[in-house]
Amino acid sequence: MCAWALGGRLHPDETHQYLEVAHRFVWGYGARAHEWHSGMRNVVAPGAIAAVFALARALGVDDPRAYVGLVHVVVGALSLVVVACAYDLVARVDRGRARTVALVLALWLPWSNLAFRTLGETFSVITLMVALRAWERPARGDLAVGAWLALGFVFRYPAGVFLVPFAASYALRRDARGLARWGLGVALVVAALGVADHLAWGRPWHSVLAYADFNLVRDRARIDYGSRPAWFYGACLVGLAPFALLAAAARGATWRRGGMPLATALTYLAVMSALAHKEPRFFLTVVPVLVTAAGLVAPPWSARASRALVAVCALHAAAALAVYLRDDVCEGDAVRAMQWVGRQPVVDAVAIVGVSHPGCVYLHRDVPVFANGRADVVRGLDALDRRWRVAPGRAYYAVVHEGAALDGVRARGWRVVRRVGNVAVCLRGQ
Repeated sequence: MCAWALGGRLHPDETHQYLEVAHRFVWGYGARAHEWHSGMRNVVAPGAIAAVFALARALGVDDPRAYVGLVHVVVGALSLVVVACAYDLVARVDRGRARTVALVLALWLPWSNLAFRTLGETFSVITLMVALRAWERPARGDLAVGAWLALGFVFRYPAGVFLVPFAASYALRRDARGLARWGLGVALVVAALGVADHLAWGRPWHSVLAYADFNLVRDRARIDYGSRPAWFYGACLVGLAPFALLAAAARGATWRRGGMPLATALTYLAVMSALAHKEPRFFLTVVPVLVTAAGLVAPPWSARASRALVAVCALHAAAALAVYLRDDVCEGDAVRAMQWVGRQPVVDAVAIVGVSHPGCVYLHRDVPVFANGRADVVRGLDALDRRWRVAPGRAYYAVVHEGAALDGVRARGWRVVRRVGNVAVCLRGQ
């Protein structure tokens, strides 16, 4: 539902760290983000997405709406594992509560809007929930638990925090053999990452080292993208987590039943809160774990109480959907405008003014794309005049946000040929 109703993208990384890279692998062109110049990313997730794109290309699917939609279907189907694992974990305590937890998680729009998207947060929480399920099984496979957690780290390096409570549990129980098997699972996956980085960047674990240098040594994430106070993720509980469910579980909770899901959620939130740079999507990673922990620690609920909780959470999710649509949070207008430009018979170049770059994966044309920062519209317009002047038979398009940016583009001789929500498509030439 979210893919159809919202579309667009939740964060630029969804496109530029994954879809755009996979598009470049398969079709040979696409924008390259700074992380892919410095080698701060590994090729595992983009390579998997490229396999889906390659399948689409082999089947003759050449429309961005179709091949990106196919990726969303695949990732969304994989994310159903999260709901299934949450149900299975809670069902060992109470099947009624497990049904409530699964329904709330499935209906919870902020999480659903992340669940089908190509983001490290999406992939890492899938592997985490599988690891938690394997951990809680009577015949626990320590090697498999370690391997799943390490795979989450491969998908998103901050997910390495999830390793901490598991290692601590082995140490506290003095289970040296279990810790050795778990460590072997971690080591095998991390070794495979080293091989992948050596093939991609010429140095084992280059992406890990470059990521650590950028974020921890040079603190560029805070400098370039800003910081938020330590209580930020506490505030996210109200808007981005099903707060009614969490509050109901906290009243009369049996905390010791929370086990590893509760320990994992609290460890992650504590570490991420200590870091200066914070984003809502980082919090969304842990929402399924919080919901699962709530189902485990909650007191018994009557059928009526369970229905009320689901209804309140559904209303909360509906309100979130209304806000997302009203404010175009996922920038669907810019994405749809880019797709429309890509379907035109002649496209010689594309400029993007006043909105962030939707990505060549949506344009699907090997043509020059100029994107300026949102804040400096005048400089961007001046650059357009220098780069692309009217020439016979040429068609230069601009995807422009309504307002001052559009007024400036029209004043320079561009004409509006289509409007998509709060975005206009302008043409110069032809």
